[in-house]
Amino acid sequence: MTNLKRILLVDNDSYLRSLLREFLLEDIANIDIDDFPNPQAFLEKNLNFDGYSLVLTDLMMPIMDGFEFGKHLREKLYVGPIIIMSGKFFGIEIDHYRKKFEQEGLTNFYLYGKGINLGNITEMIKELINE
Repeated sequence: MTNLKRILLVDNDSYLRSLLREFLLEDIANIDIDDFPNPQAFLEKNLNFDGYSLVLTDLMMPIMDGFEFGKHLREKLYVGPIIIMSGKFFGIEIDHYRKKFEQEGLTNFYLYGKGINLGNITEMIKELINE
């Protein structure tokens, strides 16, 4: 029996969400991906997030951004890794968000710049879910 790892993918860009889903399913064995267009869609389903090995979310989304979503997950005692993606992560922006996470006492957060080779994110995910 295989140890299936569940990934929660949240991104308001439907094209990127679909692309990431397809790429991850092809490149990482034994995963299942639940994807949602925004945090509210996930929260409205009232799904139990404890079953997720990893959360992959966009930073900039309407109503609730990835940072607020991550804080919400931590408040609900989700302790797994959270990767926050953004096209804005270049140099100083990365440092700004790392400091923001530290100031909030948030741990096990990872930042990923969209537009970077998708192979890099699969390697990061494999490492974080121990594949």
